Amino acid sequence: GANSDSSKSKSKGYEGAYARALECGSPLSRATAVLMELQDVAGVVDVCLICASNFGGRSAGQRRYGGEISEISNGNNDGAWNDMLLWEKGLYHRPMMEDSALDDTSGGIVPSSSQPIRISSNGSNQSNSGTDASHSDAQNTCYAILFHHLGALLTHKHALVDKMVSVAISSPDLNFHHELYAYLATDEYVNTLLRIDSPDLEKWLKEYQKDKSLLWRYYMIHGFYWMAGDVMWKRGCSVGEEKVCLEERIECLTRAVNYYSAALKNDQSMGNSNIIVSSSSTGQDRLMHNMPKSPTQDEITGFISQINGRIDIAKLQSRALSTIRSSQNASKVDATKVEALSNTLIDVSVLFNEFAEPLALFDLCLLILQTCSHNDTSMIITLWRSILCEEVLPCRTSSVEAHRFLSILQKGSMSEEDSVVLTSDDVTSEDSNSLMAFEDGKWVTSLKNRVISLGKELYGKGADYALPLEFLTESLEGLQRVQMKSSDNRSTAWVLNTLIEAGASYTSILDAYNSVMATQDKELDPVTRLTHLSSVSEVLMQWVSSAFSKSPGQSGQGMMNGLGRAEENSRIQLIRCSGILFQQIDNYKAVLESLIGCNNDDTVRVLAQLSDVEYILQKYINN
Repeated sequence: GANSDSSKSKSKGYEGAYARALECGSPLSRATAVLMELQDVAGVVDVCLICASNFGGRSAGQRRYGGEISEISNGNNDGAWNDMLLWEKGLYHRPMMEDSALDDTSGGIVPSSSQPIRISSNGSNQSNSGTDASHSDAQNTCYAILFHHLGALLTHKHALVDKMVSVAISSPDLNFHHELYAYLATDEYVNTLLRIDSPDLEKWLKEYQKDKSLLWRYYMIHGFYWMAGDVMWKRGCSVGEEKVCLEERIECLTRAVNYYSAALKNDQSMGNSNIIVSSSSTGQDRLMHNMPKSPTQDEITGFISQINGRIDIAKLQSRALSTIRSSQNASKVDATKVEALSNTLIDVSVLFNEFAEPLALFDLCLLILQTCSHNDTSMIITLWRSILCEEVLPCRTSSVEAHRFLSILQKGSMSEEDSVVLTSDDVTSEDSNSLMAFEDGKWVTSLKNRVISLGKELYGKGADYALPLEFLTESLEGLQRVQMKSSDNRSTAWVLNTLIEAGASYTSILDAYNSVMATQDKELDPVTRLTHLSSVSEVLMQWVSSAFSKSPGQSGQGMMNGLGRAEENSRIQLIRCSGILFQQIDNYKAVLESLIGCNNDDTVRVLAQLSDVEYILQKYINN
């Protein structure tokens, strides 16, 4: 980011200052080179920082904090420290040069931005005030020499890095600390920066660092996971001038949950034990002694719950945004609203009332109701009715029964403007395309996939009412029935497998079919009733098959021991319901035997399947 680029630019500036000092034979640069050969990194730090802080006889009590001079009187407050002392000339990087050398610009040794001190041929100093090295210039050169040697160690991952940094951060000069932090705040050195144990660095990361990722990484490395979580939570929900895109907000909130969870487990594996502490540390100046009190486990658990709820809504918001952007009508949506959707966390009621419902995002509406545990049966039925109509309509049909069923299904949906045309002729819609023929059944695959996909998201998440099985069973079976009748199509029934694949439990599906048959007992003709009983027998057969299925090579007790979790749950559920199921199977058989006018082969097949289910149940329950 911009901060990283700034740090890299400053780093290059320091390298340039070091190169000038080296070219000019600076005694300071030569002395530090010798000390580095001796691996005396503490000596390098000391000599550089002492020279930087004592320019022009400047008192050691005079320090620079945050760019301002803090002066402590030492009885010699004549301003001499603003000027170089005679012995300092050439110490940093500006050697005394003769006039003739200054007039020779062909070499270009010294850049114009770094003026050398002009010495006349008779030895008198002809320089004007300002041509001598300033305190700032001398200080930067001292820092540059120190940073050069530190950078060399960092580049080669030398073992002396930690020692050198430890001595450096023991300096009382906070201005130097901040220069050090800025130097280390590059991609190459940032890991070393974040290992420094210092409340001052924590403050610097909060107030001066534009890379927002460094602060939470700092807390994580030092084992303060709840603080990392707090930073990410605030970042994810931030409100202000800084634009934070929705994707980044979701990432921040997800990290917040992870870090709070680590704090809950007191997971030390995420931390870093290789911490750099000041060589003059007394222990009380450590980060651990300057942190606020940690929240309790109950409080952290509450935080995690709050954040997870916000993540759920934010993901739905992201889904709405993706749908709008990919929509052909995207240009018609208010740009201000899209901007808010893209860069802020909006309230869930706003998401529902101003985006999902007006834009007919029915799936999203259902997911919002589920996420908020809002059990509005009427609204849920209306949304599902709209989804079914959206997949099937507009269309044409030559079947009076299909036309009547589709018209009833459409009534009360949000798709009432879509037409159902009763005709056997080809009809052109408003967009000049031919209307889909209901009888062709081209809508079946798309409808199945949508119900399955949405069902998997809705069912089993603590709000099963968002998948109204009785309504779906009745509607889907109705669509299947009138489509098969109108096309004289005897293709495989698809409704039952759709509900199973959507994730609904066998007991729920069975209850839904029983409810539909009970409410429509007098309305259903024998053939339709046989169709429902066939579906019921299929539910039971698939249930017992899943509960008592065996893996290859297994039999008997080995089969039972080899059950997976899903099969085990299915078996337990089936055994618990077995008493009621035996009674229901007897009732189903009685209804089948009373049906008149149905295909006898179909009736016999359903009876046989019910008997098979009864046999399997008795066999395993008795065992």
